[in-house]
Amino acid sequence: MTTSRDDQSGRSAISPAVEQPRDTDDDTVCTGSIFGDNADEDQGVLHWKRAIIRHVYPLTLLLVDILLIAGLFMIAVALRHDVSVWQAVSRRVLFVIMAANLLGVALIGGYSYHTDTSTFRFVSEHIIVSIGVFVGVFFVIYSFVAYGVKMNSARSVVMFTLVAFPVLSIAYRFCLAKIKLSYQRGNALCMIGCGSTTEDLYRRLKEKKSTCKVVVIDPENASVGKPLVADDSDSPVIRPLDDLAFNSSMDGRYVENYVVTCPLNDLPESLVKRLAVAQFS
Repeated sequence: MTTSRDDQSGRSAISPAVEQPRDTDDDTVCTGSIFGDNADEDQGVLHWKRAIIRHVYPLTLLLVDILLIAGLFMIAVALRHDVSVWQAVSRRVLFVIMAANLLGVALIGGYSYHTDTSTFRFVSEHIIVSIGVFVGVFFVIYSFVAYGVKMNSARSVVMFTLVAFPVLSIAYRFCLAKIKLSYQRGNALCMIGCGSTTEDLYRRLKEKKSTCKVVVIDPENASVGKPLVADDSDSPVIRPLDDLAFNSSMDGRYVENYVVTCPLNDLPESLVKRLAVAQFS
């Protein structure tokens, strides 16, 4: 039940985390859990708007990439040949180019909602994969696809498509990541635990200028009311376990992640079950 989650400014592998993507609309909260100890135990569910986004996002990007590759290929064909585009297009060549590029983008998480596509790491991975796709596509096309068959598509057409697509893909994904970030500003990150690990995670998030508001919960209620970091004026005040909510929001803020920074054995069994439901609901 431990996963590595992203903060708002980039990827993070700092501590075990339990994620619960939620919206701030409390009217959408459902009650009851198959893991609950009683029927009155609350358990938030993924808001229908966020659920739709999570499912539509990869499909939309996939469709955009398909149209983008096909469009670039046809533009290159139109510029290269004087005949009709439909007559000059080699569908087999286009299929190989499209399949290789879509597979490459998928391998680096280009269709995942959780991938931060504005980071240097993603851009570098995209470039490396695109170089591999470039070499692989030329090898497959001119070693197998074109063997014994007259080719309608010139090498310049294939080369243009393989070079132009990664550039446009990186560009529009970078802009999309910035748009996602603007909608995530001010959301909450709930940390369960108040020890040195929590303090270290808080300091790292602050150094990275995370836009999340950090909410710290003490499962033992031993340090309630104290600041997490004594010498930090912006430090969050430690709150009791009763303040922990799994109903999409805390203090009116959408909860992006629930991060467990203490041993699971220190948590009540009922809370661990609720965290498990929150992770996989």
